[in-house]
Amino acid sequence: MLRLVNGQWQNAEETKGLGIQNAYRLYEDSRHTLWMATDNLVYRLPSGAHTFLPTRMHPGPNGQFMETPDGIVWMADQYGLHDVNDELAAKPHVPLIDVPLDLIVDDSGALWFLGEHTGITRIPHLKEVAALPAAQQKKVTENFSAINGLTSEVTSKALKDREGNLWVATVNGLDRFRRTALQPAPLPDKFYNFALAPEPDGSILVGTLPFGVQRLANGQITKVPTGKRFEISCLYRAPDGKVWVGGTGSLGYLERGVYKDIPLPVEVTKPELGTVQSITEAANGDLWVQPMTGRGIYILHDGKWSVIPNTTDKRPAVVMRTDGAGRVWAGYITGFLTIFDGVKRTTFGSEQGFMLGSVLALQPSKDGMWIGGRHGLELMAGDHPVPLKFAGDTKIEGISGIMRVDDGSLWLNSLAGILRVPSAEVEQTLKDPSHPMSYRLFDYHDGVWAKPPQIRPMPSTLRGVGTTLWFTTTDGVLSIDTAHIDSNRLVPSLAIRRILVDDKELDPESSITLAKGAKDLQIDYTALSLSIPERVYFRYKLEGYDKDWQEAGPRRQAFYTHLPPGHYVFRVIACNNDGLWNETGTSLAIYLPPTFLQSWTFKTLLIVFFLAAAWVIYLLRMARETASMRARMVERFSERERIARDLHDTLFQSVEGATLVISSLSSRLPMEAPERDRMDGALQEISRVMGSTRSLIFEQSKMVECPDLEGMLVAYRGQLELLSNDHFRLVVEGTSREIRPAVCDEAFKIIRESLTNAFRHTKATDVQVSVSYTAKALVIAISDNGAGIDAAIVEAGGKSGHWGIPGMRQRASELGGELKIRRRDEGGTEVRLEVRASRAFRSRTGQMLERWFDWKNRTPGQTA
Repeated sequence: MLRLVNGQWQNAEETKGLGIQNAYRLYEDSRHTLWMATDNLVYRLPSGAHTFLPTRMHPGPNGQFMETPDGIVWMADQYGLHDVNDELAAKPHVPLIDVPLDLIVDDSGALWFLGEHTGITRIPHLKEVAALPAAQQKKVTENFSAINGLTSEVTSKALKDREGNLWVATVNGLDRFRRTALQPAPLPDKFYNFALAPEPDGSILVGTLPFGVQRLANGQITKVPTGKRFEISCLYRAPDGKVWVGGTGSLGYLERGVYKDIPLPVEVTKPELGTVQSITEAANGDLWVQPMTGRGIYILHDGKWSVIPNTTDKRPAVVMRTDGAGRVWAGYITGFLTIFDGVKRTTFGSEQGFMLGSVLALQPSKDGMWIGGRHGLELMAGDHPVPLKFAGDTKIEGISGIMRVDDGSLWLNSLAGILRVPSAEVEQTLKDPSHPMSYRLFDYHDGVWAKPPQIRPMPSTLRGVGTTLWFTTTDGVLSIDTAHIDSNRLVPSLAIRRILVDDKELDPESSITLAKGAKDLQIDYTALSLSIPERVYFRYKLEGYDKDWQEAGPRRQAFYTHLPPGHYVFRVIACNNDGLWNETGTSLAIYLPPTFLQSWTFKTLLIVFFLAAAWVIYLLRMARETASMRARMVERFSERERIARDLHDTLFQSVEGATLVISSLSSRLPMEAPERDRMDGALQEISRVMGSTRSLIFEQSKMVECPDLEGMLVAYRGQLELLSNDHFRLVVEGTSREIRPAVCDEAFKIIRESLTNAFRHTKATDVQVSVSYTAKALVIAISDNGAGIDAAIVEAGGKSGHWGIPGMRQRASELGGELKIRRRDEGGTEVRLEVRASRAFRSRTGQMLERWFDWKNRTPGQTA
């Protein structure tokens, strides 16, 4: 033997002088005693000792050690199992017929023995079994072979995982053994049709076909004498302790282990009619018996039989129960429920809204009568049954067993499996029958391999001694301790197994960076919970994308497509087979970089482009409108020029001719003649009017370039001061900007008209013209201290027969501006013109666009 000291192998001094040639097994027990198996003997090295001590055991070449929870170290060899602490163990305590390959102890303390050719042997309570005679030892041990589904009877190694599952490797595969929540009763496979009745000592009576009544106690089956009655269809424990036994054409009872036969009426002794379906005892002690005949229910009173005729149909009651008030309830396969209260009979069927279908279970309690049937569960606490609901999508139907236990929970045996409804859910349903009850479902994963009976024997759920419940199925009998339900208290650990991005696999590190433009993301994850992997449920969430947790159920994959670029964290959590969640879970940081088209640079450029395009479109529109306005102005001025030419060629020439005639006549008159003075005055007036008219016409017929509105106003003010006593103040606010010619022209005319109105009509002595250049608009205001404009004139839009105010409004409208005229509170009138900046002012871009539109709209042969 060698030992490793500071990284170097050395001869073990503890074996010095023992002459050991071949040591092949070492095992350290809980007391730190080291056990060694050799070809000849078993040695032990107590804690603190310096030399191995020999024992009397000869293990041969295949010795295996294992310590059970009670502290006993067992050794298995080709002869059997030995207690290594028993120095006198010359013979094995438990003989074995195969060579041991491995030993392991499960969570219940049972020892598992792996044989070389005989599969697996499980020995519960090994210390007690070792004390039994060899013949009895075989009865309490279990063997698993290929018949039981083992992949091979040639085993090699066993392992117990952290959840208590046992894994066994064979030459053909890997087998898993685990405890189930419900334990099967050790009944022979030849038994079927199980009717149950509890015994005060904790045992259970099992009625079978065709092997009579059996007693199940401590895992052992013994026959209960019932004469020649072997075909049992119903067991019922009466309040007085008698166990009534109904069979095919027979009835009797067990009392203190003695069976007494009770003759049935002659008409129900035939096998096809006399099979007893249900038994109950009324409050007065009468025995109610329902045979399979549809004639009615038979009542045994003082040894005499009577019958209650069946008034609903010709089918017998499937189940009968007596409630706390002494009423007898009978449920029928045809969907009727009848309550017998003395001579009163109340029946519920489909016409009364009772839609449960076949009535399969009746269970009285303080809550009322629980009623199970083909279509679910109902409760009658008042004068009518009320249907109850279950949460989830699973259909809960075919309920043939009901029991509410001391902790308040409700147990149901249904076609979906065995249900446990927590007390809180039951209480909520009692308050609100529309509340869907949550429940835990026990199915084939929990040891429920078959369905509950739907005809007989009934009921399929029975309370045993203490907190044990018994359930019957078509394949056997199951039990569960409702106070100590085996559950998995270990949360599953999680791992991310694989990442696929556009069908390319990435290593699942703590963080990953995806390729730009990645479209499809698949994340494979799993949880380490091996008891019932099918019941491991997952939730996942991609932080930064998912708003809530995604319920994945048992699915172990998450899929995302067309994720936007950004930083994400994928989180996944899981629960084990009993619903215990690992809230921490595991996570993966994911970064999806943007492509150029998804980058902020591109988005910024796109925004700038759209803004620039919008600005260009806006300028194009304004330039188009300006060009259109300019064209209209050119057209207007052209028309005025034509009119001016016509007036020059006609009216002016005629007036000029008349002037020449008058001048000729005036020259012929003497200088001192008064008529000559009058004629000369008339000629001067005519010349003045002609000059004014010519100036007006030709001024209106030319386009005005208006780079400086205030310069025009200063010049106009000079003319007024030269020709009259009129005067106005000019105030300019803001930085001067170049005004569009059309706007400048029309604005000047509005100002001039306003000044004319102020001086001529309101007799103003103080007039001010203000021009304001703002970022949003050109604002012009003309205010005076005159008599003020009449409100009625403002309301009417001008004075009848006068075109001053309507003309100003029309000019403002054509400019796209707004003209307001009001009477000032302090006296006088204010005329306010406001034109938005985009219409009033010129820009370099606008000038270029205007020139372009002018060029586009120029007719062939036209020059600039």
